[in-house]
Amino acid sequence: MVASVISEIGICFSVIFLTAHFTGLSVILALNYGGRDEIVRAVRKITEKHIPIS
Repeated sequence: MVASVISEIGICFSVIFLTAHFTGLSVILALNYGGRDEIVRAVRKITEKHIPIS
């Protein structure tokens, strides 16, 4: 997964470089960060340590 993210970031920078001289259009890029992985890891830690959830 990390390699694909790094690859995507590289592509974004390539596009920025190749279009730097374009002045007639503004592009706004919105990224969605999903915290699903962090939630899954937190729940696993809680269940492993038998921490009561209230």
